[in-house]
Amino acid sequence: PMKGPAKLLAIPILVFSAGVCPAQVADLSGVWKLNVEQSRWGSRPKVISCLVTIEHREPAVRYYGTVVDASQELRHFDFSGTVDGKEHPANTAFGEGTARLTRVDSRTIRAELKSNDGRATQLITTSLSRDGKTLTRRLRLAGPNGSASWTEVYHRN
Repeated sequence: PMKGPAKLLAIPILVFSAGVCPAQVADLSGVWKLNVEQSRWGSRPKVISCLVTIEHREPAVRYYGTVVDASQELRHFDFSGTVDGKEHPANTAFGEGTARLTRVDSRTIRAELKSNDGRATQLITTSLSRDGKTLTRRLRLAGPNGSASWTEVYHRN
């Protein structure tokens, strides 16, 4: 057993170390509706609507839903991944490829997607607001037809 000054020193060290432990990972799960007007579209045409469902059980994430684009075409999407920093096979917006998901902080995930031929890449940073009501996705796409970046803002439905 610790005695005297060693025992007194151990208490502040334990209290201090508890204060610097990483925060609990935020749960991104829910049904999210795109706020088209709050989003910034850059050079991309503004979509009409988007509804996304996220199932998040750290480190597993599934992201699926539907989007109605500017030409009123309905498109479905479905992505599953693991936040582990490793490349995994994925069906991306530009076909077969890989996805690497990493945790930036307790409320943010970064996804790096690339096509199998290496000609197209997409970087997506998804962050949950502190109050848990707003989801922001920052996207950058680079491919044979040029590049684009935009920001999507979602609210819990």
